[in-house]
Amino acid sequence: MWTEIQKNIPIYNIMKNNFTHKILVVDDVPINVLLLKRILEKANYEVFTATNGTEALKMMKSEQISLVLLDIRMPELDGIEVLEQKSQQESIKNIPVIMVSAFSERNVIEESLQKGAIAYLKKPIDRNLLMIEMNKILS
Repeated sequence: MWTEIQKNIPIYNIMKNNFTHKILVVDDVPINVLLLKRILEKANYEVFTATNGTEALKMMKSEQISLVLLDIRMPELDGIEVLEQKSQQESIKNIPVIMVSAFSERNVIEESLQKGAIAYLKKPIDRNLLMIEMNKILS
């Protein structure tokens, strides 16, 4: 009950928004999105989702996203194309991106990092490694 009362107090909402990082999960596979969303919500992150690169770019512009977890293979715009377009847009170019992909080829990892990704994590995701990378970036 106290939690419900707190949520209705304006100062609580302001404090919550100031201390909660907004994470955008971008993947076209629903189970991958659900898995990451659950992990992040348990760690008290506010989670937004997108199923393709076009949605991801729109979400980055409309919300104050702290970090993006981005898949490579997706419809419309793939992860590499998202990185390229993001880097050309002043309002979102500094949002950090962690690539999250099943691709393990060295050239794919290198291209992701060259195009602006901060880190590259291979699927299946190691929850502890994800949290370590996120904490490094967000602290």
